[in-house]
Amino acid sequence: MFFWFYHAYEMIVKFKNLSVKSKLHNKKKHDKMIKKLNANKFMEDLKKSKQLTLSGKQEYPTYEEILD
Repeated sequence: MFFWFYHAYEMIVKFKNLSVKSKLHNKKKHDKMIKKLNANKFMEDLKKSKQLTLSGKQEYPTYEEILD
């Protein structure tokens, strides 16, 4: 009888450990996805800024534009 209680206890502990591990894994996966999205957005912004400089527009406003 004690064996069955102990076995049930072991199963509960294993299940809890698995759920904690899966939560950590999902968090790592989520963080990785966020980093990837941020990197993609950064690259898009970088491409846009390069297109602006290549098209002849200035990167920074001139002194006259600041005064206006």
